[in-house]
Amino acid sequence: KDPARRYQSASQMLRDIEEFKKNPSIKFEYKYFSDDAPTRYVETTKQVRMASKAPAPKKKFATRVTLTMLGITLAALIGSAILVYLIFNTGDNALFKTVEDVELPNFVGMNIEIIKQNPDYKFNFEVVEEFNSDDKIGVGVVYDQTPVPPLMIKKTSNVTLKVSKGPEIRTIPPVRGLKTGEAIKLLQGEGFAVRVDLKPNEGVGPNEAYMTSPASGEKRRAGEVVTLYINPSLGGGVTTVYVPKLVGMSQAEARVVLTQNFLSMGEITEEENDAPIGTIIAQELVPRMQVEVGTKVNVTVSKGKTEHELGVNYKLPYSVGGKTTYTHHGTLNDNEIYREQITAGPTTASVVVKSSGGGVLKVFVEGQLLYEYHINFDEGKITLVQDHSSSFVMNPPGTVDKTNLIAAIADAENAKAGVKVSPAGDGSEPEILSGERWVPQVAMVALENALNAAKNIAAKPNATQVEVDSATSVLNAAIGVFVPQIQTKP
Repeated sequence: KDPARRYQSASQMLRDIEEFKKNPSIKFEYKYFSDDAPTRYVETTKQVRMASKAPAPKKKFATRVTLTMLGITLAALIGSAILVYLIFNTGDNALFKTVEDVELPNFVGMNIEIIKQNPDYKFNFEVVEEFNSDDKIGVGVVYDQTPVPPLMIKKTSNVTLKVSKGPEIRTIPPVRGLKTGEAIKLLQGEGFAVRVDLKPNEGVGPNEAYMTSPASGEKRRAGEVVTLYINPSLGGGVTTVYVPKLVGMSQAEARVVLTQNFLSMGEITEEENDAPIGTIIAQELVPRMQVEVGTKVNVTVSKGKTEHELGVNYKLPYSVGGKTTYTHHGTLNDNEIYREQITAGPTTASVVVKSSGGGVLKVFVEGQLLYEYHINFDEGKITLVQDHSSSFVMNPPGTVDKTNLIAAIADAENAKAGVKVSPAGDGSEPEILSGERWVPQVAMVALENALNAAKNIAAKPNATQVEVDSATSVLNAAIGVFVPQIQTKP
């Protein structure tokens, strides 16, 4: 332990410790003398660093890459320009081509081959061939189409045509020995209508079939009536059956049920009714009544409701969405019934609708609801339930429109025409005769006050649109209060 090799002072040792804290990779060595090797001096400290390789020189191909990318970009731009030109300048381009609206023809009654050969018809036809027993419709003739005209559609729209294949010919099957129900089911399955004739025959059992007319094996059109002969009982005696319920059935369905129960259809009476046309609404013999075989059952069938025509008048806007040319159409019970183009409004439109019962008429401009009317065709009543005219420009700038006011005045005059006044309010006055209509005096006074005010505004040369609209609203409200108070004296 040579003292000369030790730290000579504490400060020297502390200094080296601080250096180690700052750089842990430092190494401390000391001068010493070695007898085994030549004398040499070693540095007290040396800094240890990690060796790093020199960066490899970059390859010189940046210029070549830049030129290649520039060429690709230019080629893409040229290709895009050509594509855009073809899209917008090729007349047959389906993406941007405008398809013309045309009026849908009525193809019913036309021969399908003539339709196909007509170059004016560009529709996509779907032809459905079906058997048809109507003698008036020849083979190859269209008897139904979807959609149904009158209608404006695209020139290339899909149109389905049902074409007659003529009557279907079937062979009458053998029925001998079959029970009545089995024989009827077999004949109906072949498409024939069945009429049962009960005649005794000893060759078969009770309630069994023994022949048909026309005979089995013969060919007949589907839908023709085939008479089925049934042996009613072993002794040929009269049997009884129960009357089935027929109400709600169609005539065709009722005939089948009656035949299956050894009965037949009697007299048929038609009446107006909400039920579909041809539906049985009453029968003379009540269900479950026991009657003799072969009894005829009289029925009453619906002939539907008598349709009534009503005219509806309304005003169209001056412009819609800033356009004075626009499309206007109407629907009845959500089925489109007309469509037209309006130019340079405003104009008063008139449409005649025909139906029975109730209906909803909607009027649209550019697809937006303008008016909605509820119509009672049987009573001839038309009620405006929605009016969106305030959402549109109804008149040219600077004009005052009195059309609705004049119409309201006419409605008020019609409402009070022939209606007598009851000062007592109960119609007890002797001058009000039986069957005459009357209203309480207060109701008539209120209507006449609103009517006179409306007439004054209508006659006022410088009336404003606000005054006109206000008078119209007040008068329509007065009519709405007046009409429900009209009563008829017993």
